[in-house]
Amino acid sequence: MSKSSDSTHVTTSRKVRPSPELPPEIWGRIISYLKRPMGSTGTIRNPNDFHQRDLARAMRVNKTFYRYAAPVLYERIILSDFLLLFDGIAEITPDSKHEEIGSPKLELFKHVKRLDIAYTSASTSNIIGPSLPPDILEQLNVPSPVLPAMTNDINLTFTATLKWLIGWAKSPDAPKLFPNLQNITVGSFGERHWDRYNSNFTKLDWVDMSNFQMTPELKEAAAALHHLFKQKLFGRYLATCSNVKYVCDHISSGPMSLVWNDHFPNDPMLQTRPTSGLPDVFVTHLLDQIHVGVWIFLAEGTTNKWIINPIFQSCSPAAQATVYTFIQTQIMTRRALSSMLSMDKTTKIEIYQARNPDMMYNAMCQISGATRDRNAYSDQDLWDIMKSWLGIQGPEEDFADFQLMEEDAGACPACGLEDGEV
Repeated sequence: MSKSSDSTHVTTSRKVRPSPELPPEIWGRIISYLKRPMGSTGTIRNPNDFHQRDLARAMRVNKTFYRYAAPVLYERIILSDFLLLFDGIAEITPDSKHEEIGSPKLELFKHVKRLDIAYTSASTSNIIGPSLPPDILEQLNVPSPVLPAMTNDINLTFTATLKWLIGWAKSPDAPKLFPNLQNITVGSFGERHWDRYNSNFTKLDWVDMSNFQMTPELKEAAAALHHLFKQKLFGRYLATCSNVKYVCDHISSGPMSLVWNDHFPNDPMLQTRPTSGLPDVFVTHLLDQIHVGVWIFLAEGTTNKWIINPIFQSCSPAAQATVYTFIQTQIMTRRALSSMLSMDKTTKIEIYQARNPDMMYNAMCQISGATRDRNAYSDQDLWDIMKSWLGIQGPEEDFADFQLMEEDAGACPACGLEDGEV
């Protein structure tokens, strides 16, 4: 009995000291370690593998945690759901006043420095929003396993364009949605179907729909495809809503690619408020685009880098010839269109991984049927022949300055992908 009493006395008389309170800046250092690795990109990955749930939970603890977790969480966003991203952002019109458009989410967007726009996964089985009408599906003839994912890309992008981006891109009183955005990548995460099925969508431009029963659903779907693929509204509006410096495309034909040009100045849908300028560099990583002949969009008036995947250097001569045929088609088509579209002649296009002497020789043999031994040509001979065949002229007499670069491209300034990585 006495033992129990003594034990009780000792226990109840011990004073418990409170834990020392950490300075806020120490909490900031601790919270920064909650960020999960996000990868250098460039490969086909599931964006869900890079979730930041720990940081998201930390934001909900208290105001101090919110203060330090928010900048870390929003600094880089891997995005596949535009509706979730823009939830909480005001739906404004070009006439909206500045006082009508503030929101806590808008403050969070000030932290965004890198935006990785991911196309949806091939494993997607549920369609978000309306399905494409049967008449359009019949013309597209897209394989059924990829159709839900591609339909979601269309629906999510079109909804974000008309619900949010159009107002923010056109309103002279609206601030930039992403004022501190430095890098945008498109297609560096998610699945890369769009370039493979580019021809399925481009052929819709020549389909005569007058024989179709023009239901409201068909009209809406046709309008969505026109706005996204012909006018590139999503890419134009997003470009206007940011001050991005470095952009790269791993996919060139989907509905999310960015574009900077003034080809149709009288089209009211394309007119936006004045932008703050062009990106410093627009990089396009070329692989599937070459096989299927995808049109490459540019940031006109600035530097564009086309980086050919180094895998072509170990491909068959026929595949290597395709690389140069692709480049020639891009040059010749742009030259033919330049007088009609008022292309910016200050545009610079640097093409990397195409000046390999052995690759040029193999391609030349395929294209021209040359039978002379490789040793009969110097590296300069091969370059002069290929330059002439490609139709590359001087910048003072052409619509753009085309250059096949001898040096390596180095790391992509937008996604960080190094030469030789896939």
